[in-house]
Amino acid sequence: MEGGSKLEVGDSRRRQLSVAAFGTLAVAAIFLVFALAVKQVRVLDHHAPWRDDPYDAVVSFVVFFVPLTAALGIVRISLWRSNRPLAVARVTSVMRGGRVLIGTMLLTVLSDWTSVALQANHAHWNGTTESDIALLAAVTLLVIAAGAVHLRASRLVHDLRDGSQRTDWFSDLVAAVELHAGRLVR
Repeated sequence: MEGGSKLEVGDSRRRQLSVAAFGTLAVAAIFLVFALAVKQVRVLDHHAPWRDDPYDAVVSFVVFFVPLTAALGIVRISLWRSNRPLAVARVTSVMRGGRVLIGTMLLTVLSDWTSVALQANHAHWNGTTESDIALLAAVTLLVIAAGAVHLRASRLVHDLRDGSQRTDWFSDLVAAVELHAGRLVR
């Protein structure tokens, strides 16, 4: 490693970091499908405990925030080349973005579970509500599992941060455009 700022090709930590990064994005996609389905599909929405505010306000926020944060992460991850050294600053930034995604999803499912515990919208509960709650349980388990994998992976690079120049979102966006535009021209 060059001054502790790169993960070289073949470094065993790279695989775990990739699994954590892509796993977080996959769980974010599943979470988003769940949140949108329960919010937009009338049969599910009408009977969900978290249908009304303040719980619905949380879901309304995350349906915009999660895809935006995930998209920024995808741009940065697209710069991870398996045949080139990987900047620790970029990895650290992707891991930080993943923690933001996981934290947001955890807060949302916590809000949803609070609505279940308080029996919000109880007058409209029926058999569909049980399906909503079962889906919530599955998504909650996925988010917790992604969080555990992500936490373990983040610890792999925690000691490697050396104070070198950080990468920023805009620079990575420009680098990703240059990389992928070069592929289109060939």
